[in-house]
Amino acid sequence: MSVSIFNGLNPQQKEAVSHAVGPSIILAGAGSGKTRVLIQKVINLIQNHKILPSSIVMITFTNKAATEMKERIEKQISRGEKLGFIGTFHSFCARILRIDGEKIGINRNYNIFDDADQLHLIKIILKENNITKFTPSYYQNRISACKNQMISPDKFLEIFSDYAAPDVHTVYKRYQKELSENKALDFDDLLIKAIELLTFNQEVREKYQNKYRFFLVDEFQDTNLVQYQLTKILAEKYKNITVVGDFSQSIYSWRGADIGNLEKLQKDFSGVKVFHLETNYRSTQTILDFAYSIITKN
Repeated sequence: MSVSIFNGLNPQQKEAVSHAVGPSIILAGAGSGKTRVLIQKVINLIQNHKILPSSIVMITFTNKAATEMKERIEKQISRGEKLGFIGTFHSFCARILRIDGEKIGINRNYNIFDDADQLHLIKIILKENNITKFTPSYYQNRISACKNQMISPDKFLEIFSDYAAPDVHTVYKRYQKELSENKALDFDDLLIKAIELLTFNQEVREKYQNKYRFFLVDEFQDTNLVQYQLTKILAEKYKNITVVGDFSQSIYSWRGADIGNLEKLQKDFSGVKVFHLETNYRSTQTILDFAYSIITKN
């Protein structure tokens, strides 16, 4: 066993890093060294368990975090070796759709609509339909929220009956039609279409399950339903999934983040090992105790 991998790790961190095969959850508070644990876990898999780097996927929520992890990992593995993937959910899905999206009718050269493109399109739709109740951003957020819960335009009015629902439905339906005609996907579609591809095409699903056998997901408390479903499908064959998160500080509830995904993971993957990183290296215990006393009154 390589000693250097575990140098400087406390006992809790060592346990989390040492766990190689099977599902695990690392509950890590702020300042508890979770990024280091994730990185050393990957190094442990490669060096001590002879796992092919190309079979390991690390999912983060920002490109900045992905770049930092990639640089730190590549310093510790053999030159020329690279992980199968390090990046965001969206960039992972964009990659597999470029390769295999044609199997569900997605043009290999599809366009990606960013926030500005989406707003521009919605403004045109609102003007053409003389819809003036709310701002374009309101409709953009409603559409995104629906997609994060995997609610299609056809199902929208079965679920929503609020004051704005008829107009939102009109905009949502036309919005999807325009995207299709422009051979375009928005950021939410990247995940939804990837799930569709993996769900309904067994050959493609098995291709990626066999290619990528180890999954590590950072900031798991910020995942929504779509992101959880994607993770579940990819990891369900070999069940080598590690998720890391601080479930006291999810910041994306406004976009569908669901801390209930922790319970879903424990239900969908039997024998999940749970590790607690409780030592905080950024703040003193006095500060932490004071913060906790305030938070518990919310």
